[in-house]
Amino acid sequence: MGANLGLLYELDGGTRFGVTCTSQVKLNFDAQPHWEGLRPAIRTPLASRGLLDARLDLGVTVPQGVNAGVHHEIAPRWAVLGSAGWQQWSKFGEVEIGVDSSNPLALTTGLDIKDTWHLSGGAQHPWSDAWLLNAGIAYDSGFQDKGSVALALPANAAWRFGVVGQNTASPSFNLETSVGRARVRCAAVRWQGAKTRRARQTRRTRRTRRARQRGRQVQRRG
Repeated sequence: MGANLGLLYELDGGTRFGVTCTSQVKLNFDAQPHWEGLRPAIRTPLASRGLLDARLDLGVTVPQGVNAGVHHEIAPRWAVLGSAGWQQWSKFGEVEIGVDSSNPLALTTGLDIKDTWHLSGGAQHPWSDAWLLNAGIAYDSGFQDKGSVALALPANAAWRFGVVGQNTASPSFNLETSVGRARVRCAAVRWQGAKTRRARQTRRTRRTRRARQRGRQVQRRG
């Protein structure tokens, strides 16, 4: 169970401040593994430890966060927007694993994940009485070190750009259209093992062929 708390303060007719707080949420998963096609060499030790009928418990924490924003009118038809935020992603990297068997086991493992920061800025302009245009740019800091990016999470820091159009067709109906682009730093995963082995085999094959050709040439000369 979690909670969200928001506060909005209007300094004057053209300036507003807001703060939103989100609590962390603990998610617990419980499942019964099913085994198929186990060989006796594997089934026997698992059965002796009571693991074939054991239940698996998994606990993950959704991070808490704080976000603050401001809206300020700099002209009758122009306003600037800004926000800053923080999320405790380091808690998400801590995963609790438990095995409920005749010999219960529990451990906490974690990815090297860091807390993140968020910054954004933008502008707002009423194009007409019905259309309101918003445009902005945002940056999210990386939650992993560049040299230790997990293969399961091959993404990191990100830049985001967007334009949003809001149309008020009637007091009870709004239409929103948006166009966005994100530039995310992703990890480059290169599978070089198989290629390296093939390259070595190719080089050995070429050397062998050259040696055979030289041997034939020597025999012919002799």
